[in-house]
Amino acid sequence: MYHHVRSQRVRAWYDMGQETHSDVIIDLEGTPVVVISASGMVRFRCGIPREWAYFRALSVVLRALNLKVKYSGDVRGEWYISRKSDGIQSRGIALGAEEDICIPVFEAADFGHVRASIGQLPRSIEVARVPNPHSTGATYDPS
Repeated sequence: MYHHVRSQRVRAWYDMGQETHSDVIIDLEGTPVVVISASGMVRFRCGIPREWAYFRALSVVLRALNLKVKYSGDVRGEWYISRKSDGIQSRGIALGAEEDICIPVFEAADFGHVRASIGQLPRSIEVARVPNPHSTGATYDPS
């Protein structure tokens, strides 16, 4: 449908720290979006721009955590985080526009595997420029 639209790249930055037990911080285009703790908690930062490029890039990043991001209606509206294993009817946890959201995602013993998965992610994530994508009532799930 949008095959004629040129793509753009979103720059992703992963701060892994020097220590193997240090938090992993993920920025997209300089906007802090996710902090992954060695304890297994993942904090989603408030104020993530509700734009298509950020949505698609966040989708790529969250695959490494076995999570997905969805929205209902307009991409500029509410975004929801859920586990890939959750059923299609699961709405997930709403990402806050004004406060951070923390959720347990993995066991602390799995942090090394999570760090390795994050380390394999692309630094530049290519996304198509889609003019204000809408949903017809169902949630959009890019995976």
